[in-house]
Amino acid sequence: MMGMHARRLFWPLLFVLSLAASAAMAEDAVATTSLNVRSGPGSGFSVVDVLAANERVTMSECQTNGWCYITHDGPDGWVSASYLAPVPGSVGGGGADCRLVIEVGSGGPTFRFECGGVSIGGGEPAPEIEPEPDDEDVGACFWRNTNYTGSSFCGGPGTVTELEAPFNDSLSSLRLYGGAKVRLCEDTSLDGYCRTFTSDTASLGPLINNRASSLVVFTGPIPPVELVPLIPLEILPGLIYEPPVTLSSGLIDLQIGRRVNLDNGVIGSAGADLRLYRAGDFLFSPVYLEPVGGAELALGDGSNRGRDGCRSAAFSGTRIRAQASLVGSYVCARTGAGRISQFRVNAVEISSVKLGYTTWSN
Repeated sequence: MMGMHARRLFWPLLFVLSLAASAAMAEDAVATTSLNVRSGPGSGFSVVDVLAANERVTMSECQTNGWCYITHDGPDGWVSASYLAPVPGSVGGGGADCRLVIEVGSGGPTFRFECGGVSIGGGEPAPEIEPEPDDEDVGACFWRNTNYTGSSFCGGPGTVTELEAPFNDSLSSLRLYGGAKVRLCEDTSLDGYCRTFTSDTASLGPLINNRASSLVVFTGPIPPVELVPLIPLEILPGLIYEPPVTLSSGLIDLQIGRRVNLDNGVIGSAGADLRLYRAGDFLFSPVYLEPVGGAELALGDGSNRGRDGCRSAAFSGTRIRAQASLVGSYVCARTGAGRISQFRVNAVEISSVKLGYTTWSN
């Protein structure tokens, strides 16, 4: 659980995440079933291709939510690593007890498959996976969807002052273990509207569902909660949260000298918001991504801020240099039509930049 200071930290299924980080290496794998390839690391991104069962791919990056960036004979993109397995015939490959291990050591982040205690791809032995809480453990598990479905994480007593992607504003159900209680708050640092839960809850309810940004898992007396009178929604309609609605999403292969419209992903001059150009006549002259047509950009810390985070970003017409260090970074954009957009730099090549983008209609 990213940012969680707690006694214990549990992660479900096959993933061991020592730190929240992406891996910068490569590992061959095969799809265990027909598998969607998406433009970004999550099921909310558009499908750009479909892997066939047993199709071979190369993983070059993995994120803490269990999604990995793959390259193959077709459009590259993101897949759920739950449906990837070692290549048959590799060391330990083909077994039913394989897991993907992600670790961060002195040399930086690494990932590898481990089957029956045998590592594929090198690295130190993986730490033992802690089980999900049982009746003797004290903790809580959280899901992004109602009825305990979708991506999830578990943790023991402790406080998360700020939930990070993909769980910020995305919790919908929870289960409690060993007498634990949970307090969810809509703002960071346990501020704003809060609700305390003392039992398993399949649906968090309209006031906190998909709105929690901080939480505390605790035992004993319930912390005092300030009572706030309910305001009828029809009186202040501006307070009603509007979930993001995607207008357009996909992959963009932007060549030097070309422009793209982020409202629809179409490359060309009509309604263009972003252009890629080389500032010089030499092959290795600096290359820049520049907003055009009234669009603006906001790089910030390069994190995945989503629609709500990009809404409050500090936009400007300043260009951004396209270089190797930008790979993996997310850039917020305000299109010339005034819409909020975000793109991720997937690759920087000599004559092009590969992006995965999403633009919202609200």
